Amino acid sequence: MGNSKRKFEELEERYPDSLVMQLRGKFYCAYDKSAVVLSDIFDYKLKSTDTSSRCGFSIEAFDKVKDELDRLHINYVFVQNGKVLDEGKFKNNGFCDLYYGAEVCLADTNKEENDRGSACGKPMITQRTSIINGSGVNFEDAMIDIKKNIEKSILDNGFRVVSFSFITRNDVSNSSIVELRGIVVYE
Repeated sequence: MGNSKRKFEELEERYPDSLVMQLRGKFYCAYDKSAVVLSDIFDYKLKSTDTSSRCGFSIEAFDKVKDELDRLHINYVFVQNGKVLDEGKFKNNGFCDLYYGAEVCLADTNKEENDRGSACGKPMITQRTSIINGSGVNFEDAMIDIKKNIEKSILDNGFRVVSFSFITRNDVSNSSIVELRGIVVYE
């Protein structure tokens, strides 16, 4: 195991409920569960081997990534040479929800720290979240597409949608296409 990978694993142990990204040269790199969540949110390519997963982005995308993580309430830590450069912590953190499939333990909402990522005991409610995309030539077509994607990936598998929220993606280069992206909570 490489030295940088070992250091990254130590960071993930220190921040188990956060998306951990390590600055290496001109790129932020994430491994394992952080890589899976990063890839899921931003559609970045996830590179996997038998023992590890890896994902990353260039430093030019830092503001975009940080803003989206803030908007989605995903805990994050940006690190360089073992020092925290930036950190975001949210009371209603969605990191574990996305990573664990995301099975959510809501057993003790009064507890200040709910260790959902490791051993949360017997959950009272098991919910999952998924990121869903849709597109069309106008808003109505994009909504129809996103509904079809929800039906295909969630409802057809016997789940019930609890909530759904979405945004219109503004970073699309072709302005004649409307793109929507949302998070669906289902059980």
